[in-house]
Amino acid sequence: MSSTTKRLLARRLLLPIALAAIGVAAGVAPASAAAPMHVQRTVGPIVVGAPAGVLCDFTYREQASYTQNLTQFFDDAGTLVRVEDHVDIVIQHSNIDSGLTLIEEDHYAAYVDFVSGVAKVTGQTWHLRDANGRLVLSGAGVVATDLVTGEVLWQTPHARADFQATICAALANS
Repeated sequence: MSSTTKRLLARRLLLPIALAAIGVAAGVAPASAAAPMHVQRTVGPIVVGAPAGVLCDFTYREQASYTQNLTQFFDDAGTLVRVEDHVDIVIQHSNIDSGLTLIEEDHYAAYVDFVSGVAKVTGQTWHLRDANGRLVLSGAGVVATDLVTGEVLWQTPHARADFQATICAALANS
């Protein structure tokens, strides 16, 4: 798996956490240095795309919306040390060249430890259906990722952490 693919997966699964952590840290200081801070919100749609050859052999586009219930934990100095996030996300993955769109609906929990630099995502990592509701691909388990490099450190057998092999193949073959 290429380092670009690993970073894309990490970004895809951890995007809700990163957005909430940055948004909250920039705008609000914790009420008490040791008290956890809770954020609940709905975000989207967020639209991103890539020309043919960058992620897949075809022009790729996705549109995502999600809800999250995030808890941030601070040390006694008020430094963010850990984040726990429960995410419900819907993503429309599209092969622009063929017109095929698959709908992904996932429910997972993410645990980010800023001290160790490891993020773990547990739960349903893939659940793709076609326009008729037919299940095209599913995956669940645990994926542990290095926060700095995006490298997948380990994963359970059915987590399917390889973005390109998973989504590109599903959109090319469905």
